Amino acid sequence: MKEPQFTLEKLYISPFKAKRKYDEDGNIMWIPMEQNFEPSGIWVMDRYLQFLMSGGFLRSKFCEQEGISTNQLSGMIFVLTGMSAMEFQQRYVLMIADQLLRYTSLSLDQIARHYGGIDATNLCRICQRIYHTTPGHRREILRKPKDEGRYRI
Repeated sequence: MKEPQFTLEKLYISPFKAKRKYDEDGNIMWIPMEQNFEPSGIWVMDRYLQFLMSGGFLRSKFCEQEGISTNQLSGMIFVLTGMSAMEFQQRYVLMIADQLLRYTSLSLDQIARHYGGIDATNLCRICQRIYHTTPGHRREILRKPKDEGRYRI
């Protein structure tokens, strides 16, 4: 089988809009970050990524809005990424959660509800299945000194 055209990293849309920077006097400045809302260049895939980024979770709802079938979306995701639609969605949501766990003080429930369209229990299950650890432990592993508050949503 051919290598997938896209990795998760290539398709990632950051939830952050600004980056913290210090001026020469030590004052905090916020530098706007450009968000690439079209990382694949494939309109339906990019809209699906934006749907996930905005907290959408039900593929059927997205497909209804786009006028496509869930099988068509699933097939496209598989061809582009080599992953099933379910695996892709779960891994994509975890990528977003990882960034938010590392750089914000948002609770797991806030992250799960807004960026995964699920509850904290389901996000914990997904994290446990894929990373074999809890989101809280994952936050400890990912976070470096001065990470919290580095980016603004």
